[in-house]
Amino acid sequence: MKKVFFLVVILVYTSLVFSQIKIKKANTNIAHSKKPLIPHYDCIDLNSILINGKIHFVDNIKKIKSTLGKPDSIAPDRAECCTYYDEVNTKIYWYGKTQFEAYKDSAVFEDINVEDGKFFVEMPKNKILLNRNTTFSEVQKAFPFSCKQVFDRGVYGDKTKRMYRCIDLQTDPKAEDIVTLYFYKGKFISIEYSFPD
Repeated sequence: MKKVFFLVVILVYTSLVFSQIKIKKANTNIAHSKKPLIPHYDCIDLNSILINGKIHFVDNIKKIKSTLGKPDSIAPDRAECCTYYDEVNTKIYWYGKTQFEAYKDSAVFEDINVEDGKFFVEMPKNKILLNRNTTFSEVQKAFPFSCKQVFDRGVYGDKTKRMYRCIDLQTDPKAEDIVTLYFYKGKFISIEYSFPD
């Protein structure tokens, strides 16, 4: 009787061990078969962007001033890190709500706001013109993947406390810098260049 009991215990134990191995193997196959969810954004070529038909993403300060006039204000950049130039002595040139980060004799756009009608942004490679009349549905045609990942965001320091619909664009599939398009009530209002912390 003890032998039979001992055999039953061994059989039960063996079947449990094999069933655990099969479960682990099945879970491993499931885990490996799932593809990770990586956001896919549309890409833009920063060098092809034109602001008001003349100013490039990175351009000469003299050209910016000759095209746009004297800035409304010039302030030291208070960003603690991750500016485009990665330098301490950068300045921000303000034209209304639009800002350029400047270092020595060049500047890069940080935020181009089109609400007042003074600015527009051309993206010839993506075949789109962004101005205050551009709708989200027009942008959706140019950037279908990014528009599937739309999100809401408030803007730090915005006194209106508005929530904006936003999409992100990449400058390169492997790049970390992002260009964000902001919309309010279905209309494009600004484009922002940022580099993550």
